[in-house]
Amino acid sequence: MTSLYRPNIKETITHIATSFLKTHHREGWGKVELQKNGDTFPLEISFSFLAHENSKLAVAFGTDISTRRRQEQALNDSHKKLQEHAKELESKVRERTQELEHLNQDLQSQISELKLAEEALKESLKELKRQRPKYCIHSKRERSKRTKILFYKYG
Repeated sequence: MTSLYRPNIKETITHIATSFLKTHHREGWGKVELQKNGDTFPLEISFSFLAHENSKLAVAFGTDISTRRRQEQALNDSHKKLQEHAKELESKVRERTQELEHLNQDLQSQISELKLAEEALKESLKELKRQRPKYCIHSKRERSKRTKILFYKYG
C-alpha cells in the first residue's frame, strides 16, 4: 500500500501502476488528490497488465473506498469499546467472586460454630436425661416430703 499525494490524477495512477508493475501486484490503494481544494480520499485501484508486441499496457479501475474506510474505522472503534467493556466486566466478576468467597468463608465459620453449639446442647440434653431420675419426684407424697424438708431446712 502506498500513500501518494499528487496534484494530477493521471500522473498518480501512472506512478501507482508503475510501482505495482515492478512488484507484480495486481491491485492496491492510495490517497489521491482529485479536487482543487486539496481534499483527498482513499482510492482502490485494480490493475490489469497486458503485453502487446513490445509494449506493456496497464488498465486501471479506481473505486472510492471512503465509505469502506469509515466502516472499518467504526468497526475498529466498536471492537476497542467491546474489549474495554469485557475488561471492565472481568474486573467486576473478579471483585464479586472475591466478595462471595469472603461471604462463603463467613458462612462456613458460622456453620461450624452452630454445629459446635448443637453438639454441646446434645451433650447437655444427654446429661439432663441421665440425671433426671435424681431430681424427678414421681409421687405426690414424695413431693410433699421434700417440700417439708426444704421448708424446715431453709425456712
